[in-house]
Amino acid sequence: LDRAARLLPESERWAAEAVKVREAILTEGVDPQERYLRQAFDGGVDAAVLLAPMLGFPLEDDILANTIRMVEERLARGEYLLRYDGQDGLEGDEGAFLACSFWLIDAKLALGQIAEARAGFERLIERANDVGLFAEEIDPVDLVRGAEPVEEVQERDSRPQRRGVRHGGEVMGFLHRTGAQ
Repeated sequence: LDRAARLLPESERWAAEAVKVREAILTEGVDPQERYLRQAFDGGVDAAVLLAPMLGFPLEDDILANTIRMVEERLARGEYLLRYDGQDGLEGDEGAFLACSFWLIDAKLALGQIAEARAGFERLIERANDVGLFAEEIDPVDLVRGAEPVEEVQERDSRPQRRGVRHGGEVMGFLHRTGAQ
C-alpha cells in the first residue's frame, strides 16, 4: 500500500488504507500479554516477522525485542531458525532456513544489538560453501538440506560434470557444454 500511495492516482486513499492496515497489525497482530509480533492475528510464531524493521514497518523497540526473544525461544535450533511453528499441511520435517537466521541478525541490528548481531553473522558466514554460497536449509545438527548451490559435482559413475544445485543428495543442473546429453 505504501508503494501504491507513491505510484498510483488517489494516493491519499492508498495512504489511508496503509494506516488502517498498520493500526490493525499493531492492535491485533501483537500478542496482548507478551507483546511480540505474531504470525497472524490469532497467534503463531514466524521468523518472517523479523523483517518488519527492514520493510519500514514501525515497531516500538520493546515489541521488536519481545519478537526477537519469542522467535529465538520457539524457533531456534542451535544457531539456526526454523521458519515458523505449527502445522502447515506438508509432509515431513523441514530444516532450519539460513535466510531466517540472517533476518534475526538484521532485526538485532535494527534494535542496536551490534555485538550480538556481528557474532551471529560471523558464525553464519562459516556455513558458506567453497564459492561463498549458502544452502537453502540446514539440518540443525549441521547437515545440509534443500537446494545447495555447488560449483561442480562429479557423479560416481563418471557421467559428465554438472553445474547447478544439489537437492537432497541428488544433483540438478545443466551439463557443461561437453557435447554430452
